[in-house]
Amino acid sequence: MDKANRLADFDYPSEEVLENPFPFYKALREDAPVHQIPSGAYMITRYEDVVAIARQPELFSSHIGPSNPGLNGDYGLDVDTSGRFTPWQAPFSDPPEHRLKRALGQQLTVPRRLRSFEPIIEKHVDALIDGFIDKGEADFKAQFADKLPVLVVNEIFGLETQPRPAVALDSSGRKMTGGGVGSLLSSPEQKAALKDQARERAKYYREVILDRLENPRDDYASHMVQMKMERDGELDLAYLTVELMNFHGAGIGTTAHMLASAMTLLLQHPDEVEMLRADPSRAGRVIDEALRLECPVQWLQRVVMQDTEIHGAPIKKGDYVLLVWAAANRDPSQFEDPDRFWPDRPGAKDDRIIGPVAFGHGIHTCIGGPLARVEGKTSLNRMLARTRNLRLTETNDFQHILDMNHRAPLAVHVAFDQA
Repeated sequence: MDKANRLADFDYPSEEVLENPFPFYKALREDAPVHQIPSGAYMITRYEDVVAIARQPELFSSHIGPSNPGLNGDYGLDVDTSGRFTPWQAPFSDPPEHRLKRALGQQLTVPRRLRSFEPIIEKHVDALIDGFIDKGEADFKAQFADKLPVLVVNEIFGLETQPRPAVALDSSGRKMTGGGVGSLLSSPEQKAALKDQARERAKYYREVILDRLENPRDDYASHMVQMKMERDGELDLAYLTVELMNFHGAGIGTTAHMLASAMTLLLQHPDEVEMLRADPSRAGRVIDEALRLECPVQWLQRVVMQDTEIHGAPIKKGDYVLLVWAAANRDPSQFEDPDRFWPDRPGAKDDRIIGPVAFGHGIHTCIGGPLARVEGKTSLNRMLARTRNLRLTETNDFQHILDMNHRAPLAVHVAFDQA
């Protein structure tokens, strides 16, 4: 079969392909590593290309707001008029602005502070398990994975709100209402809805910042305000509002997706369950391998700043490229036996698997990744410590949310005996 006919077998983004995109990604890696989709964007699927592009922000910019009106840049706030800052969050900015914005969140996961979060995570993990342990069964996704990240980040930031996700299930329970914040593939209606949600959230965060300015507390929202004032001598309310909104809400949905996928993969491999029971220090590798195989964020986009070529394909200034992390994470040139769940795969070191790009790569690597890993390790180990014969039930249909940008199982039905 020739390359064109092979790719014609995949109707992206059909429900069939979104349910299992990995054969499509494989075909792209092998036959069309630079593949233009109907929106005009180019999907980049080989590991070496994805990493190379992520390392060149001067050529492949994250500052996509001006050329993508669907991005939530209008938060109903008075924005900076000095030219120093754009109204877009750190993930959608470039150096030197990006460095200043990112700095407000970097202290979130320094080792000392991360260790201080461990008791918070353990408390909420056990409280959630308490809610279903006597029943002998649970939907791990709905009753645990979807709830834990909200509880954890709310306590860390000292907030009492549940951030609304950038994407949401529709009434069918499967289709999502968008392809991620600022997604090129979202409809105009979806983009408008996302912008309305962002404006609503911005009002809340603005009030939090003004409160912490007058009444600082021992929480990360106060820390961000204090750090901004000490660094710059001024508040820049609109700037700080969108960054607090970003750092507080960014990792909630993706961490929930990671937890649900990790539990599913682990329980599909009973030998790995027993090895983890015997050696809880393996949990980090289990989480990393789950992130590699079931990447919560399938891709992120960049805008091209000047005419260039990738594998001989001409890419023009203003075009978009999609860095398909999920495809790169299964590239056999980088990962041996890439479709296998293999926490002890070659290259694993200590409690980590080296190389996956589930948290991105380069200057935009996810700040919250270390926190998500701690939540994941703690969740798996506490579930195994408090149960016996933990298993997936026959009620699982293993369907996934239907979203172009995110991936997670719809449900993870488990059964168990109390330990």
